[in-house]
Amino acid sequence: MPWKERKGNRWRILWRKDGKKQPPRYFKDEDDADHFLDSLRAPRPLTSAELVARFSGKTPAPRTPKFIDYTRDLVETGDIGQGTKDGYRSTIRNHLEGTALSDMRLAEITAQDVRSYWSKITPRKTYDRGGDGAKGNVYTLLAKSFNQAVWDGIIPISPLKQARIKRPSKKRATEVEPLSIPEVEELAAATVSERDRLAILVGGYCGLRGGEVGGLRKRDINAKDCRLTIMQAVKRDSAGVHVGLPKGNKTRTIIIPCSIALDLAEFAKGAVSDGRVFYTQDGGLIDHIKTNKISQAAAKKAGREAVNFHSLRHSCASLLASKGADSVAVSRYLGHANIETTLRLYRHLFEDEGQDLADRMERGRQEYLDQIKAL
Repeated sequence: MPWKERKGNRWRILWRKDGKKQPPRYFKDEDDADHFLDSLRAPRPLTSAELVARFSGKTPAPRTPKFIDYTRDLVETGDIGQGTKDGYRSTIRNHLEGTALSDMRLAEITAQDVRSYWSKITPRKTYDRGGDGAKGNVYTLLAKSFNQAVWDGIIPISPLKQARIKRPSKKRATEVEPLSIPEVEELAAATVSERDRLAILVGGYCGLRGGEVGGLRKRDINAKDCRLTIMQAVKRDSAGVHVGLPKGNKTRTIIIPCSIALDLAEFAKGAVSDGRVFYTQDGGLIDHIKTNKISQAAAKKAGREAVNFHSLRHSCASLLASKGADSVAVSRYLGHANIETTLRLYRHLFEDEGQDLADRMERGRQEYLDQIKAL
């Protein structure tokens, strides 16, 4: 059976022909990979009811599960993180329950049904090129359910693909306005405690997510080599507020400004029993909601518009790019899953990324032409 898997920033299809292993095929776009995968699969055998229907002209009663039941079961039994599972549950609750599509059986759903359902989804966030946050979440869930139904042999092809509906763009309608170094320092100076000051600096200069700040431990700070190791993060989901792995289960070590590393090491002397450096007055966990309150309170005191803590992460990316870091370095520094995420969020920062290379090539060419002229 052919198999699809993620390989870096591409999708790889592993397959056999006549029992012999074939060279893998690579695709940048997941929809293209799925289309090729569908072309390799043998047509689903007709059921006895379908055979009777073909020769009698009578439509058999659908025996496949209802779409919403199948989707719920897929979410609840799937090997996915709690946060992702909560997101799927929210999408089912807000955009699937009570719709005409939800109560249809999988074998009944046509491309027209999907297009009709798609046209009625209410946007919640505005994005470029007609996309929106709600539709992006719905698309992911529909694709996951229909593709799994194909794998399970319930339907021969995804009606989402038949409907030719494309995944909505994730690009923001307006770019996040990053803070400059003076603005980051101004925000940090407006905090009411050393804890809050360092949280702002770690967000603005080190690019940590709010939950990663809360998960930082004394052992993760190497003041001698000016390094931070991001091994865990504080998460908030239906299971409550707890400590887990960073987003995407991706740990990383980054080099940070030595002045911040020294301040962190000094502050870490007051770490709680489990080693956490940032915590509430009673030793509790600090998650992204609490770091938001820190940045917003500092912004109010500084007399500026509210600053979401995550915007400090965007500011870090902007500062890194302005100091000459390329997109790959920024991607690794921020702990993105792949370079595509970095370019989607910060493409505008790297529009001139190849200028230095082009200038070097131009100098090399001119040197050669000058040598030819001198002969």
